[in-house]
Amino acid sequence: MSISTETELRAPPRSVFSSRELVPLAHDSVLLFGEGEERSQLPQLWKDHFQGARLIQVREASEFGQVSLDIEADRVFSLREGREIRLLLAQLPLGTVYLDITGLSHHVWIPLLRFLLDLNRDVKVLYSEPGTYQANPNPRPGEFYQLSERFRDFQPIPTFARLRSRGASLSVLIPLLGFEGARFRRLVEIEEPDDGDIWPIVGIPGFELDYPFHTFEGNADVLKKTRSYQRVDFADAACPFSLYRRLEIIRSDWPGHLMKLALIGTKPHALGAVLFALVDPSVELLHDHPIRKSGRTQGAGRCHLYCISTFMQMGQ
Repeated sequence: MSISTETELRAPPRSVFSSRELVPLAHDSVLLFGEGEERSQLPQLWKDHFQGARLIQVREASEFGQVSLDIEADRVFSLREGREIRLLLAQLPLGTVYLDITGLSHHVWIPLLRFLLDLNRDVKVLYSEPGTYQANPNPRPGEFYQLSERFRDFQPIPTFARLRSRGASLSVLIPLLGFEGARFRRLVEIEEPDDGDIWPIVGIPGFELDYPFHTFEGNADVLKKTRSYQRVDFADAACPFSLYRRLEIIRSDWPGHLMKLALIGTKPHALGAVLFALVDPSVELLHDHPIRKSGRTQGAGRCHLYCISTFMQMGQ
């Protein structure tokens, strides 16, 4: 399915609000959310709007790939197997399903999004930018912010594990870059791509004017060593649909190649990569599952509303 060919001139189904309180919410809708950070806390308006079984908090279990939902608090669901949680999601009240990914880890919101789309629900994704990042008091070059404690290393995202064919030797590595250059460095060490097969994407414009400069400086060593600075591409850091369309262009330039998309940048970019992977079987998602540092962000910035189902239907 091509999303861009027939819709290049259409505005993407995306709205931006200065705060979460200003987001208009559909009647008879459902909200799935997590509260991993200060900016993911629900405004009182949302709590008043979503009540009972229409307000569902997702909590990550201690074991990777498992979650609990407060409407079934005594049960733990596996996101890898997915059958039981699919059945539960199929029983949600009718209407739009809002998935707030702000406070959820990638390995949680990505399979939830896939399940909801498989169930043909009208899905809208919410994401709030951080107000500010926690500055690093003793930064080494390029380490401006204290974001992660450690990483679980690169392992498959539930429902997106794909077996590589022995004959599929042609591939292109597309890191969606963020501030943490150590993640890019580790990715290159593990994947060992040829330098000419690395095509980084930087979020421009960024959430803030200076963020792209921090991204370049944080990743400068690897960009220089691999000479991939010569092939850097750009997509709006806050728009999954902008990223999606860049990936379509890259795909047209690399037919027959396995596209390895490394989700080490913004959540909106990760969302765009996931949408692309859902329609292109020659895509592999790579993610290193960071353990986020407590208090790494303060306050909340703009809130984005992405009409995912609308976008996915635009090319049909």
